[in-house]
Amino acid sequence: MNRKVLVNKIGAFAFRRALAWMKNKNALQAERSGQRLGRFAMKLAKKQRVQTLANLQLAFPEQAAEWHDQMRVRVFEHFGMLATDFLRTPQRSDDEVREHMTYDGYENFQEALAFNKGVLVLTAHFGNWERMAQFSRVMGYPLTVVARDANDEGLNKMVMELRHKTGIEVLSRGNAARGVIERLRKNQIVAMLPDQNSSESFLTFFGKPCGTVLGPGVLHLRTGAPIVTAYGFRKAPGEYHVTVGKMIEGETAEEIMTKANLALETIIREHPEQYLWMHDRWRSAKRKGLI
Repeated sequence: MNRKVLVNKIGAFAFRRALAWMKNKNALQAERSGQRLGRFAMKLAKKQRVQTLANLQLAFPEQAAEWHDQMRVRVFEHFGMLATDFLRTPQRSDDEVREHMTYDGYENFQEALAFNKGVLVLTAHFGNWERMAQFSRVMGYPLTVVARDANDEGLNKMVMELRHKTGIEVLSRGNAARGVIERLRKNQIVAMLPDQNSSESFLTFFGKPCGTVLGPGVLHLRTGAPIVTAYGFRKAPGEYHVTVGKMIEGETAEEIMTKANLALETIIREHPEQYLWMHDRWRSAKRKGLI
């Protein structure tokens, strides 16, 4: 058995143990465990620890070194809480989600659906996207989410089962195009997370050229499906908020995705600890010498 396969098997085993660990915890207990888990992960994950700090320095050059250091800890704590909340999925009922979630902008879903061309929702690795998807289904706006499969087949199956428990349909990002088109033709809502590094185009994000995918913009221009943004973030212990933006319009895919980057930047600036700074979003731009 090679090292990669072994690591994946260990990951799947750890995931099963973690599910059992979270089985009897309520949301607040899970958050406290998640914060500790995040701080522990930060000590172990040198690459992600270094990358997070570098990204925070790049995005917020006006902030002092102390702010960057403190924010890095909060970023890891947030993703620890996100992990433990996801592990609680079997115990997280619709009633719990409804009771502890506020929202604004859901009329934008209705306005977009009125075109009868489906809706493309652009969200991100920000806040708690798992709760957001469950809450949208509870509100009567079920989402089909395009997501990357886990590397290990067994782990991927467990993750998919948890998501299905909340009523979320998932399309594998590797071959999602046909499924996305089919759902748009049925006037359904498809959510995408297009905030990962790309070399497809270089558009502004936090004032810097940033590798950005154009796919959602291209889909909009080809199908006429309206684009809205939606983000779900933690506002207090055990409390969350979902905000749905107005339709994004533009004549080119680049114009549309520039507006999408700005919408994401705006919400991140309000809650910087809740973005996935561990990911090198500017990697391709640096290799091109644009930064």
